[in-house]
Amino acid sequence: MTTDLDFLSDFDEDTEDAKPVAKKEKAVKTETKPVVSEADALEARKAKFLAAQEKAAQKAAERAAARAERQSRNKQNGIPQPREGSTGAIVWAALDKLAKTVDPATINYAMIRDEMNDQYVFETEGRGALNRWRKYNGLPPRKAGRPKAAEV
Repeated sequence: MTTDLDFLSDFDEDTEDAKPVAKKEKAVKTETKPVVSEADALEARKAKFLAAQEKAAQKAAERAAARAERQSRNKQNGIPQPREGSTGAIVWAALDKLAKTVDPATINYAMIRDEMNDQYVFETEGRGALNRWRKYNGLPPRKAGRPKAAEV
């Protein structure tokens, strides 16, 4: 009768195959933390605390500057002007330019659609900015039954 371990008899004990594999020893960390005096530890905590305070003060100053910028924007009829470089600012610039040549009450989005497509402004963003521009300038919203805009 054969057992599962009979195959071991085929190996010669002097060969390398029969020798057990030695496990690699784990590297032992020899580094230790340097001994720090209480005064040095206190100085380190103080420096860390002051750095955190400085960072918090800088964040507070940035928030205050952003708040001041928001409040400084010109408001009319409850609508603030858009920030420079925003989509709203692009649309408002086109509308202000068009309002110099056409009655502002008759302006609709179709008049600036091609220019907005060239500026990569989505129609929904442009229409929303047009409505805010109308309210900012005290113009009534476009309603059914109003006269159609003049062709440009």
